[in-house]
Amino acid sequence: MNSEGLNILIIEDELLIAQNIQANLQQLGYQAESFSENTDHLTETIELSLFDLAVVDIGLKGTKNGIVIAQEIRQKVNIPIIFLTSHQEEEMILKAAEAGPAAYLLKPYHISQLVASIQVAIRNYALAENADPSGDIDPQQEDQFIISDSIFIREKSRFIRVNYNKILWLEAKSNYTEIVTQNQKYLLSVTLKNLSEKINHISFIRIHRSHMINLDFITGFEGNTVFIGEKKFPVSQQYRENFFKKFNII
Repeated sequence: MNSEGLNILIIEDELLIAQNIQANLQQLGYQAESFSENTDHLTETIELSLFDLAVVDIGLKGTKNGIVIAQEIRQKVNIPIIFLTSHQEEEMILKAAEAGPAAYLLKPYHISQLVASIQVAIRNYALAENADPSGDIDPQQEDQFIISDSIFIREKSRFIRVNYNKILWLEAKSNYTEIVTQNQKYLLSVTLKNLSEKINHISFIRIHRSHMINLDFITGFEGNTVFIGEKKFPVSQQYRENFFKKFNII
């Protein structure tokens, strides 16, 4: 995912509504693509893996309603889904739980409600991914939500998805953490200690109180110094044994 934000799929068979949602999402800084025709076969004809989130109208008028379409999406890709609904669809909303939506958006909507539904969807998605039995997220985390393969980062009114395989290292900046990718830097309002405890991924390892690095990007090491490209990182004594266990040194 690049700095243009999440890529959002819109499935709404009323063209003007679909175009309006797309325009609002793009105004918020997201990428968005809307589909209003041939929705029955949509999941077979588009590359679903390109999208990070889907907005689906429950009351699609084809042979498949939005619940069925959402179920087909979830069978192919694991992304949060927001159901677009109206007051007249209360009975259908009760059935919608089978598709596991992460949030609902009521028509007609205000752009502030669209912003809120995206945040709720990402929050609920992260909770489900992390299987947190308490149903709670640390208030310090409200600007970032961690899942198995990536982290959602809030930038003003939008979220950006940063995949772990794009992250070079994480660096402590007092009570903040800077995430460094090949193209971007993101400053999060969470300590490195807190963040490193929540990122449970085989590629990441803590090497210093100030650094956590991605093993896949190490280009070399010399003594107790590790290199990622031209960047040098000291491996402190506290983390040294665990770090060097990761390598078969000849």
